[in-house]
Amino acid sequence: MAELTVIDKDLCLNHNYKKMHCQICRSVCPGGCINEELQVDDNCNQCGLCIAVCPAEAVAGQGYKNSSMKVWTEEPAPVAIRCRKNDSTSIWPCLGFLDSRLLLWAGSSNRSVIVDTTNCAGCKAGVLAHLETVIAEANHIRQTLGQGEIIQGKAPAVRQDKSISRRAFFGQLFGAAVDTVREVASPSDDKPERLRRQDLIATLAPSLAEAALTKPTTAFFGLKVSSACQACGVCAKFCPSKAITIDDRMNEIDIFHEPLQCTGCAVCAGHCPAQAIAVGQADRLVRHKVITASLPKCAKCGSLYQPVNQATVCLECMLKGRTSIM
Repeated sequence: MAELTVIDKDLCLNHNYKKMHCQICRSVCPGGCINEELQVDDNCNQCGLCIAVCPAEAVAGQGYKNSSMKVWTEEPAPVAIRCRKNDSTSIWPCLGFLDSRLLLWAGSSNRSVIVDTTNCAGCKAGVLAHLETVIAEANHIRQTLGQGEIIQGKAPAVRQDKSISRRAFFGQLFGAAVDTVREVASPSDDKPERLRRQDLIATLAPSLAEAALTKPTTAFFGLKVSSACQACGVCAKFCPSKAITIDDRMNEIDIFHEPLQCTGCAVCAGHCPAQAIAVGQADRLVRHKVITASLPKCAKCGSLYQPVNQATVCLECMLKGRTSIM
């Protein structure tokens, strides 16, 4: 039996960074289906919440396809997003996979969007509350851009032609027969597929950067660095998405953050030797300077130095100390 939801351990933050102990997918799972080894048991109901929250996009679910998301920008507006319970022809098992960024992408170019939540209340636990949150956050950003609201509710029925010609009928019948033969001869590959949300949102960066937020948003992530920063630059070196960059000015450094590239993984915070970093809600979406941090002074010689881990002395004094011991 094929697995419905899988987690790629090679992409998981815990696998790639020894200091990381991310538990986001496990904490959001309403059924407790994910164990410590990141294996998903048979109780998984494909709600998609783990897909929505994984900062490394390491979770893949059967039925969640990148190609299906791209259709949103190709079909006539409004973009109607339904689950299989509300529409038997829908590819989406559940709408828990949605996040604010995907909704912004679906509604790009000021397209109207309807998220059908008709049966969510009595269906899968936690999904309705999640959808209400991500829709509200997406609407906050759309409002600052002068765009219409994403609607939550009943989506209009899919229009179908009532009449069909004799030729069209037999054409469709023949086409269905051919598809069936192909499926038997070579079954379609319906393996779980990672949704590449970050790649999609990167295409909207120029327009989203114009958003003047009236309050912090959970749709994107912000970075705060306290005065405890020692200008070591470790945060930029470890940032997987390159959302943190540094301008080195000899005696001090400027730390910049790009919210639209940040995935909220908190690898920077987990590796900061001074514990000076916090990742939270974004209060702006443009690249901006977070802090100017000065290099510390060596506790022995008093000269400025580039710290390594939590060292309080410069490398030269450190080497002199080791020489004297030997």
